[in-house]
Amino acid sequence: MKAVRVPYEESSVYSMYNFFRGCGEFPPVKDAIMVDLDPGDVLYVPNGWWHYVENLSSAISVNTWIPLESDDESRFKESLVKYFVHSTLKDMDKSEAELLLNPNEDDLSTIPQLQLLQELNWLAALRASPFGGCSPLSRPSSIPATNDL
Repeated sequence: MKAVRVPYEESSVYSMYNFFRGCGEFPPVKDAIMVDLDPGDVLYVPNGWWHYVENLSSAISVNTWIPLESDDESRFKESLVKYFVHSTLKDMDKSEAELLLNPNEDDLSTIPQLQLLQELNWLAALRASPFGGCSPLSRPSSIPATNDL
């Protein structure tokens, strides 16, 4: 789908394809599953699935990621990327950074590097823990707990 940004935290990656122009430049989209939702309906989109949303009338939508213990490995990898991207931002001008950064992400340049390192250390310790996602290790407040829902 021609991803345009580095995926990390929240994992929102945007496609370069313009769906308003039709599917000619990406024929597999012709086989897409199309869904019309009515008021009160819920659509579950599995992790990693590309999707396009268009409101045909006024609507309020809610989008959430439900943290699962099985996501800890992905969170660790995403945290590594986030830490390295943060360390390169200081050498980029704002226009370059906007091309790289996820628009759904908090302004990464304003997050203290120590906070990112604490998250990374916690996730690394969690990976090594025999308890896995049920670890008694103290979770940094910036990482959602599976039981915080």
